[in-house]
Amino acid sequence: MSIDMESTPTVVVKKKQIQLLLDYCLENKFDFSVSPQATGDDFEVSFKLTDFNMAIALGMCLRDLKLELASLNNIVSVKDLKASQKEEKKAAKETTSKSTSKATATEEKDEDMGFAFDENELKFELENN
Repeated sequence: MSIDMESTPTVVVKKKQIQLLLDYCLENKFDFSVSPQATGDDFEVSFKLTDFNMAIALGMCLRDLKLELASLNNIVSVKDLKASQKEEKKAAKETTSKSTSKATATEEKDEDMGFAFDENELKFELENN
């Protein structure tokens, strides 16, 4: 089974990590090409994958080396997902704490005015009347 790709997967690698990636590609016989980036420390490695097993193996290797593909334009990365989930949790906590503080303030006002009551008592009184 072969993979039809619109573009070859590429990753930008720092000089200190490139040796591990190249050794992995040579050991597993991946077709790849390396080109230097504008900065002196970065290199762009492009891969030619022929089947799904190679793609999965490469993905696992990149994950182990903590690298991400540069050519994935329409795919949301795990880092972005985690960041958005943290923001959502933070926003949810803020809204919960605000609503809790508003409810507490309302209860305090009612108690100050002598209207200390329970919601269940109100429902019971309404049902009996």
